[in-house]
Amino acid sequence: MQNVIERESTRVEGMAGFLDRHSGRVAVATAFLAHSLIAGSWASRIPAIKHSLDLSDGQLGVALFGMAAGTLVGGRAGGVVAGRFGARTVVRAGIPVFAATLVVAALAGDLAALTATMVVFGVVAAMVDVAMNAEAVVVERAAARPLMSGFHGMWSLGLLCGALVGVLAAAAGARPAHQFAIVAAVVAAGSAPLLARLPRRAARARAAGSAPDAWSLSLVILGLIAFGSFLSEGAAADWSAVYIRDEAGATSAVAAAGFAGFSLGMVAARFAGDRAGAAVGPVRLVGVSATVALAGLALALAVPGAATGIIGFTLLGLGLGPVIPTVVSAAGNAGLGTLEGVVSRLFTIGYFGGVSGPAIIGFASSQVGLRAALLIPLCLVAGIVLASGRLSTGAGEPRSVEAGRAGVS
Repeated sequence: MQNVIERESTRVEGMAGFLDRHSGRVAVATAFLAHSLIAGSWASRIPAIKHSLDLSDGQLGVALFGMAAGTLVGGRAGGVVAGRFGARTVVRAGIPVFAATLVVAALAGDLAALTATMVVFGVVAAMVDVAMNAEAVVVERAAARPLMSGFHGMWSLGLLCGALVGVLAAAAGARPAHQFAIVAAVVAAGSAPLLARLPRRAARARAAGSAPDAWSLSLVILGLIAFGSFLSEGAAADWSAVYIRDEAGATSAVAAAGFAGFSLGMVAARFAGDRAGAAVGPVRLVGVSATVALAGLALALAVPGAATGIIGFTLLGLGLGPVIPTVVSAAGNAGLGTLEGVVSRLFTIGYFGGVSGPAIIGFASSQVGLRAALLIPLCLVAGIVLASGRLSTGAGEPRSVEAGRAGVS
């Protein structure tokens, strides 16, 4: 019995020691996971919300447009608020507010209330997203090695877990309000102790950027890379299953495997991205991975079929997975302005791709067909390959190490 107690004590001390040594890393990973669990929970129950309010497709589109508009506003506001109060404060306060907004969405009694809630949902989601990515850059600088891809891998994993919880809740006949209340309580309470370990940065560190906050050609180019990746990710999320079913005549289950492959590819690539980035550098990582994405989507479009579609979209996910994390790291370490301002501007451009992508593909599909419409993300991925040389600054470089040592307390 004494041996058991000693082993358990040693295990607890080991866990405590790990948290002390890696507190910032664990806290940022928790923020990404909490954020995506809320987002995934919402996405999985959209059909149930639509049915409960007896909304038409057009009316649901109005509510989702409200969320999209809120996301664009929150992307810009996030940098301002995080710069004023600190990214750490925005994340710690924003996660519980985000969780509470999820519950309010399920309690909306009509389209107007749902749309208003979705605007707030989008604003808070984007503000927290900007702030937690800024915190991720701080932790990455202090570690002097790539960590960003793993953080985004946690986000992808949380999104899948949130969606799975939604599937199980729907299968059990649970109302969205009950599911959302449980998810919100667990996420808010469970994440709070770890989010308290987010790194603090002194005001002088936040003001120590070598350039004032402003748009620059380098930042716009990085933003356009993010735009292309976000739009292509959205195209795969919304249209991969439709493409495989319509072009290959596959069943719904087989068609859904295309998006599943894409999602799993994203998760795998992001968890492997930090090690790959440390080995080959950000330029080669994005150049090679975007080439893989380009080849995958080209295969799916050139040889329409169930097998080639699933393989092609899986390769697309594998290739796109490291792009956004590497862009965020490069922008945050390039000395283009204050960290919060740079991340905010980057995500403002990127979010526009994610918001507009489904509509652009849908409109183009109605004019020239879905197969031809998917040439749009194909061209954007080709553009990422060509622009990958702009990602020359990343975690682990001497400038970043110095900034990390000066800026984290």
